[in-house]
Amino acid sequence: MRYLPRYGAVLIEGCKWCGKSTTGAHHAKSIIEFQNPDKKQEYDNIKNTKPSLFLNGEKPRMFDEWQMYPVVWDSIR
Repeated sequence: MRYLPRYGAVLIEGCKWCGKSTTGAHHAKSIIEFQNPDKKQEYDNIKNTKPSLFLNGEKPRMFDEWQMYPVVWDSIR
């Protein structure tokens, strides 16, 4: 995670069940878990109205399963 202060965002890649989420959560101060079905409606509303709201929260912020809401990367850039 030495790159996080330098670049502001880090993508953790790897095979399924190798510890990506655990590693990210260890370094994050806030987490959005996009796979949470109880929050799907809320996340859909944010995605369709103001995706930059996903960035609100303590930093570093982890977006777990971000591929469900790729608009997150547009907001990060």
